[in-house]
Amino acid sequence: MNRFKTLTKSTLLLAVLAIGTFLMVGCSGNPVGEIATEPTLLQRPILADGPEYARRIKEVTTYAEKIISSKWGGKLSVTGIVLSIPKRAVANDTLFSINLPDLNVFYAEFGSDGLKFDNPVTVTFSYADADLSGVDESNISLAWFNENISRWLKIDCVVDTKNKTVIGQLKHFSAYGLISD
Repeated sequence: MNRFKTLTKSTLLLAVLAIGTFLMVGCSGNPVGEIATEPTLLQRPILADGPEYARRIKEVTTYAEKIISSKWGGKLSVTGIVLSIPKRAVANDTLFSINLPDLNVFYAEFGSDGLKFDNPVTVTFSYADADLSGVDESNISLAWFNENISRWLKIDCVVDTKNKTVIGQLKHFSAYGLISD
């Protein structure tokens, strides 16, 4: 009876180890699973402190807002970003805004946050002043930040490497950025 208990415990231990190994390794053979590289926001050259930094910051507009007519649509732009709002994108005249909280990255908060469109809004990001060292321009994408899952989600876009722009169609407002894998 004692030998049977020892054999049962050994078999149980081996089974637990085998299942645990399978769960950790899965079918990939990699014990940590797929390693996904997180995309990073496209960077501008870092602006150093000092008089040049102060002068440049004074020259750059980091916020714009405008009431856009539902009937006519319109445009809103700030520091290399243009929103083209088509007519009837929203049911009523609406306050649109662009906020650039950090000039060192290509990131913008479009408002009113969460606003959804009946007709997509076109956004054009210029990346002419980007630091492209180590960046393959064909890997630049437009993405929005989904706060529910804390991840960047890519959207369809066109990268124009000649004019250094990325153009995409937005179905809703949120935080958007240019990312590179």
